[in-house]
Amino acid sequence: MSKIFVVIGIKHFTQTKIYHTRTEIVQHIIGIYSTKKHADEVAEQIKRARETEYFSDSIEVKEYQLHEGTYFPV
Repeated sequence: MSKIFVVIGIKHFTQTKIYHTRTEIVQHIIGIYSTKKHADEVAEQIKRARETEYFSDSIEVKEYQLHEGTYFPV
């Protein structure tokens, strides 16, 4: 497998306490796939989901190429 496709997205968490509200924003790796088609399908499903904690505009697929034992972005 010389190429992988990584689905990433920015997720937000909000916690409300008695005296304050805390919001965290984190970029997550949602999944790693061997085909672009499968990665695109997963990304589309997450974008269309109503009850997701991910910002829909932040979901994207990144391609990585294997070079000397390490994957690098294309």
